[in-house]
Amino acid sequence: MTKQSTATGLAITLRSQFHNTSCRVRVHADGTLSARQIARVRRENCGQSYCECGGIHGPQYLNDGRKIMLEPRWGAGTNDAPSRYVVLVRSGDGDWQPLRVAEQS
Repeated sequence: MTKQSTATGLAITLRSQFHNTSCRVRVHADGTLSARQIARVRRENCGQSYCECGGIHGPQYLNDGRKIMLEPRWGAGTNDAPSRYVVLVRSGDGDWQPLRVAEQS
């Protein structure tokens, strides 16, 4: 049995300027990334067990040039690690707004 993905066609690239690496992930329909996706980005962008760079280092941008950041969200009953990350986009007036995937596709 295969697991159905809730990811959309919108892919973003998360970079590590420290290691000069990048990894593409597909944003879910609700504008979030799962903890597994972030773990994969960190593993692919760094992969060194002794390194503390976090795998996502430096400013992050959408393909259209708008700046993005990731905001961790903890699910019910999880105190140790975020279960999802909301992709926030910087608007023209400088406010951070959740990414609206339907508008980007």
